[in-house]
Amino acid sequence: MSQVFRAPSISDIFAGAASSAPTFVDPCIGYIPGTSPSSENNACGAPTGATAIPVGGTQATNSTQANAIVSGAQYAGYSLKPEYGKSFDFGFVYDPHWLAGFSTSVDLWRIYLNNTITNIQAQTAANVCFSDPSSIYCSLIHRYSNGQLSTILTPTVNLGRLDTSGVDFGFRYRFPHFDVMGVNPGNFGIQFDSTYISKYNDAPAPGISSVAVIHNAGIYTSQFGNFARWRALGTLNWDRGPWNAMWRMRYIGHIGVPIQDFGTGAFTEFHFGAYVYNDFSIGYEIAPINTKLQVGVNNAFNKQPPIFTQNVVINANTDVNTYDVIGRYYWANATVKF
Repeated sequence: MSQVFRAPSISDIFAGAASSAPTFVDPCIGYIPGTSPSSENNACGAPTGATAIPVGGTQATNSTQANAIVSGAQYAGYSLKPEYGKSFDFGFVYDPHWLAGFSTSVDLWRIYLNNTITNIQAQTAANVCFSDPSSIYCSLIHRYSNGQLSTILTPTVNLGRLDTSGVDFGFRYRFPHFDVMGVNPGNFGIQFDSTYISKYNDAPAPGISSVAVIHNAGIYTSQFGNFARWRALGTLNWDRGPWNAMWRMRYIGHIGVPIQDFGTGAFTEFHFGAYVYNDFSIGYEIAPINTKLQVGVNNAFNKQPPIFTQNVVINANTDVNTYDVIGRYYWANATVKF
């Protein structure tokens, strides 16, 4: 067990403002001053600038997006604090004497953080304020006099609690040297590493039952990223004299992407299958001049990224941080040691 601690970075605090247009369902539709519960006032009424709401209440708009401003904490006047928590790890490494060149490892882990540092989502800020009128997020909401949403600030904040756990597994094996009909085929080795995420839960407002815990394991969202439950990396290595080669396989497990029904505000999870990328490389070492040459191809079979449907919570049609968006590409490098 160990203590974990992270202070906010310069960009977390001082990043400038930028416009955004996230999907949004206003919890204040139908709000009527003096008739609706007074607890909704800080999210829907005069404190936000809504001083002339029509008799029939705040009306729905044709837009399914909010005018949001993403920024560091300072821009929104938010005082950012360090995040802190604990991590628990238990694992072992096994090197069997009866199989030379082989080793395997298993690690079980759990991490929880309080005051997690992240950009708050427009929907989260509105929902939390609507449920908790004393929330500091109420100051982020700005409305026109008729109650329609004008702007919502989405700065970097300390957002609730994060709880994640999983297991890492890997093995390595260096094959014993052998000859094939008197010919030396070289040396071979394999390596495999994988991670399984059993949970990745974010509680934006712990203790407020109306603000749901977000279960991110196996899900992709713009706020938290891609948390495919399974990820793995397998490598086959070969070398013989100055020559070497590698075949690498990158595995990304299947994910769900939430799609929102703007009529009801409910989410439906669309599923996208697992991905495997194949990379190949070959190299040659020129020992007299301390130089190594490498050429290779990544995503050799030109696998294209998944295309997400419109109106998803990520405001994008794929995940550029996880998948290869340019398809197959070739590379070469030279390493010289002095």
